[in-house]
Amino acid sequence: MVSVDRALVGEDPAAGPLPLANEVHAKVVLHDSLGIIPQDSAPFMVWRDRTQLPWDDEEAQGLLELDDTAQGGILNSASWLGLQPGGQHLRPAGNGRVLLLWEHLHRHVALPAEPAMPLAAGHVLDM
Repeated sequence: MVSVDRALVGEDPAAGPLPLANEVHAKVVLHDSLGIIPQDSAPFMVWRDRTQLPWDDEEAQGLLELDDTAQGGILNSASWLGLQPGGQHLRPAGNGRVLLLWEHLHRHVALPAEPAMPLAAGHVLDM
């Protein structure tokens, strides 16, 4: 258990606040029907390597049509067509499911510079 006050300033209040930042993550939960990711032993995994996803022409066209960033939207699906940077990560999510996360697809979304902690001082975060 970590108090909100300590989470905001760290172990040494004289050192100043921790460098917290908001970050948008794209998430998907897949049912791993083939059991590729062992639910009881697979670690949290992060890909450092860049990768190209093998879309066919119809899938690529669909991703282009879904993208709404030119109209100020946040669905940056066209970026899936290019070389993907490292940083994608996954972990077992239980019950045969796998949680995949990536944040590079939403770097264009404006977020407040200072993250808001909606908890009042003295509350406890269960970490």
